[in-house]
Amino acid sequence: ALDSTGYVTRLALGSVLIFSGLADAALQTLEAASALGTPRNPTSSAVSAMLAYAYARVGDTQQAHAIAQAAATTKSPDAALILAHAALGAGDTTRALAALATAAAQHAPQLSAQPLAEPIFNRIRGSAKFAAALRTLGLPDSITVAPVR
Repeated sequence: ALDSTGYVTRLALGSVLIFSGLADAALQTLEAASALGTPRNPTSSAVSAMLAYAYARVGDTQQAHAIAQAAATTKSPDAALILAHAALGAGDTTRALAALATAAAQHAPQLSAQPLAEPIFNRIRGSAKFAAALRTLGLPDSITVAPVR
């Protein structure tokens, strides 16, 4: 409410809502964060990724994939990671793991800021392909995650 130009707090709130299982409630906050993007200062990859995840979680996979496609069209260095989020939200673990492997191989910049310990990765955390992506990034094969309360 105090800063109408900041997307970071909106991203943080949207993420917390998603982690709490409230993807539908996160949409408004994440859309507001996304709307702050301009041609000179585009929407952050983190916002796009979480927005794609939220849309997929509420069943709007068409919108989720449109966000991922827009990132690919604009040649975002995080396009594969955004696609991974859309696929995770839709429950498509095969596609999510493939996109995450691509993002890791490309060393997607957002991977240096987004913890792979986030709860949204729980569905694929036990996969050998997830462990391989971690190794590609120079991380240990597994990440211990505290339960979300």
